[in-house]
Amino acid sequence: MLRARFAEFNGCGLTIIRGHIFLGAGVDNFIVTALRGRPSQHTALGRWLRRRGVRLPLLLPRDEQHQGLYQFMHMDDAARLMVWLCRHYQPGEMRILNAQGRGAPVTGAQVARLAGIPLLRLPSYKFVAFLYRLFWWLGLSPVPPE
Repeated sequence: MLRARFAEFNGCGLTIIRGHIFLGAGVDNFIVTALRGRPSQHTALGRWLRRRGVRLPLLLPRDEQHQGLYQFMHMDDAARLMVWLCRHYQPGEMRILNAQGRGAPVTGAQVARLAGIPLLRLPSYKFVAFLYRLFWWLGLSPVPPE
């Protein structure tokens, strides 16, 4: 929408940043909550399970096609990027940046190991999708099933 209307900005600059999952002290969003294995805090069942220290597993299909590749960006790096963008502002210029951390993406197995949560490899993608929809419906998962 912004790109389509850029010509109407009367010479203002536009920078669109497509970021990956942000991590760092104080970061609290539904993806980070899920990667920590924490149940949703928006339902009574989720809050009850949280109080008891229940950790939800990361669910992935068994096949190699669905390794669950993740890219992360630390909040300090995002802040440095914002400072750089402010210092290098160009009126009338449109920039689109894909912001991500250095290195290769990490797999779901690596994320589960680093976060200390269980990883369950299930027979099919459809079964994983079904369980995530069920977890959402029950109020367990903080991640929307889409």
